[in-house]
Amino acid sequence: MPVTQNALLRDKVVLQLVRQLREAPFFLLDTFFWKTEEFDTQEVKVDTYLDEREIAVFTSPNADPNVRQRTEWTRKTFNTPYIFESLPLRPDQLHYILAGESEFANRPIAERLVDQLAEDSQYLIGLIKRKLEWWASKLLDGGSVTIGGEGIPDMTHDFGMPAANKLVLTGADRWSQTTSDPLKDLRTQRTVIAQASGKTPTVAIFGNSARDRAYAHQEFKDYLDIRRADNVLSLSDTMVMPRGVTFMGTFEDMKMFTYDEQYVEGGVSKRFVDSEKVLLGSPDAMTIRAHGAILNFLQGLQKAQWSITPTTDVRGRVHYLDAESAPFLGLSESNAFGTIDVGD
Repeated sequence: MPVTQNALLRDKVVLQLVRQLREAPFFLLDTFFWKTEEFDTQEVKVDTYLDEREIAVFTSPNADPNVRQRTEWTRKTFNTPYIFESLPLRPDQLHYILAGESEFANRPIAERLVDQLAEDSQYLIGLIKRKLEWWASKLLDGGSVTIGGEGIPDMTHDFGMPAANKLVLTGADRWSQTTSDPLKDLRTQRTVIAQASGKTPTVAIFGNSARDRAYAHQEFKDYLDIRRADNVLSLSDTMVMPRGVTFMGTFEDMKMFTYDEQYVEGGVSKRFVDSEKVLLGSPDAMTIRAHGAILNFLQGLQKAQWSITPTTDVRGRVHYLDAESAPFLGLSESNAFGTIDVGD
């Protein structure tokens, strides 16, 4: 029995199609916020940790034990912001060729619809993940993010990144000056973060101006040349490299990358990583990519990362593909991340 257009626009069929799609990687999100958790409420819970890293004390076997307090942690509850995006699909559009299709193609409408649904689903999921990449970039650059939008007031979530973890270079220390020393600054800030958290940063992400100013120092270039064997990623690594990412090299076991990817907001292109900054962190540091329950009109609250649902207008003439998500990103160990502002 042939597959009809109406059959393809059912929820279960679209869901099966979405599950087969390959999601595009996003660098900051997949590197530092890889732990995901879904909640069955519209609120999510984020734990924050502070590891004191104390050591045991020597004592007499006849003495009382040294009673310790457990590692400090707190649990906070957050209301998730909501994302609701939609794409229209008119039946008459399927009578014409799709992008990338031969102008002489003569394909069944149901077959074209499958391709269109896949393309639209990928686009809608990309919108959501790109917003999460923006969120990740704000948390990694200072430890806080301000969320606002239509129908909701601006709300700032600050996870308390220590001031010492945010190095701002001034005067002769700015990387644009010949008197500066980028390698020394990277080593110093890496040590500061390691002392604060017990986790040594293994990844450094350069804005494009920070990269150019680092390369302008001969000592920096010479170091990368000397360690040429360590400055090559394997073929498997480069095959999955997210868009906009360039591997620069390795500095004392810390991999350095440039991230040039941009997003468009209000018609203006903006960078995910500030041009003048370097972000430092470790994928082992505890973070969370949480997803609150999605409010479905017919099924109530749904526990999922996102929902892709076909809908129809009141006249049944225009179909829509709706995407909904209630995400939240948090830093459980904000002291394990840091930044270097290299100056103008």
